[in-house]
Amino acid sequence: MSSNQDISLLELETYVLQTLVSRSLRIATASLLVYDTIIMFDKEVKYFWSKPRNFVSILYFTNRYLGLYGALSKTYLDTFNASPKSTILKVDIVIGQFSAWSYNLANTIVTVIVDYILVMRVSALWGREKLLSTCLTMLILVESIVSLVCFVLAEYLSSISSLILTPSISVCIVSADAGQESRVRVLALIDWLVVIAVGLVLMTLAVYKAIQYWNSSPLFKGYALVQVLITDQLMWYFFIISCGILNIIVFNIRSSNSLNTVILDAIGNPSFLSLIGCHMLFNLKIAGERGVSAGTDYSLSTMSAVKFQEAGT
Repeated sequence: MSSNQDISLLELETYVLQTLVSRSLRIATASLLVYDTIIMFDKEVKYFWSKPRNFVSILYFTNRYLGLYGALSKTYLDTFNASPKSTILKVDIVIGQFSAWSYNLANTIVTVIVDYILVMRVSALWGREKLLSTCLTMLILVESIVSLVCFVLAEYLSSISSLILTPSISVCIVSADAGQESRVRVLALIDWLVVIAVGLVLMTLAVYKAIQYWNSSPLFKGYALVQVLITDQLMWYFFIISCGILNIIVFNIRSSNSLNTVILDAIGNPSFLSLIGCHMLFNLKIAGERGVSAGTDYSLSTMSAVKFQEAGT
C-alpha cells in the first residue's frame, strides 16, 4: 500500500477523463441493476418472500443484492477526494482498498452462486442422478476454491495508492509494479478460464440431455420447460464467455491506460451476471406456474425438486 503518487499535467488530463467515464459507466451499470430490481420486485415478493425461506430463496437474495452491492462498491475508486492532508489520504486508501476488495469478492461469490443454480438445473435434467450431482457439486467446489485463491493472491499482489491530481484533490487507484502486474494477469486468466470451462461442462450436459428428451417418446410433455432451461443455459454461457474475454483483455492492456480499457472494463462488469442469475430463477418459476412442467414433477417450492420424467414411466 503506497501513500501517494504525483503525475504530469498531460497525465492529469488523461486520468481525469478516464475517471469520469469510468464513474459514469459504473453508475449506469448500477442503475440498470436497480431498475431491474424495481420492475421485478412484484415477482420477487411473489416467488421468494414466502416463509419459511428455502435454499433457493437464500441463493436468490444473495445473488440479487450482492450483485447490486458489487456494482456500487467500486464507484469510490472513481471519486475525486478533497484530501490534501496525509492523514486523510491514509483514510482514502483504506476505504479504496475495501472498495476494491469487496467488489472483487462480491463478483466472485455471484459467479459461483449462479453456477450452482445451473448445477441444480442440470442435475434436474439428468433425473438427479446421485453420482452426477455429486461430481457437479465437487466441480463447483473446486471452482470456488480456485476463484478464492486467485482473488486472495491478486489482492495481495495489488495495492491501493492515492493519486494526487492537484494540491487539494486526490483519487484512489489500483496498481502493481511490473513484476506483480504480470502475475495478476496470470491469476485473472486462470480464474476466468476455470469459470468458462465449468460453464462449458454444464452447457454440454444440459444440451446433450435436452436432445435426448426431444428425441424421446412423444408422450413426454415437458418440452416447454426443457426449452426454458436450455435457453437460459445458452444465454448464461454467452454472457460468461463475453465477460471472461473482456476481463482478460482488460488485464492484458491495462498498462496502456487507454480509454478503451475503461469502456471494456465496464462492459465486462461481472455484476451483470447477477442479473442473468435472477432472471433464470424467475423464468423457471414462471414456467412452472404456467403449467409447462406438464410431464415432469417440477415444483415451484424448491429448485431441487425439478426432475424430469417421461409420461407413463
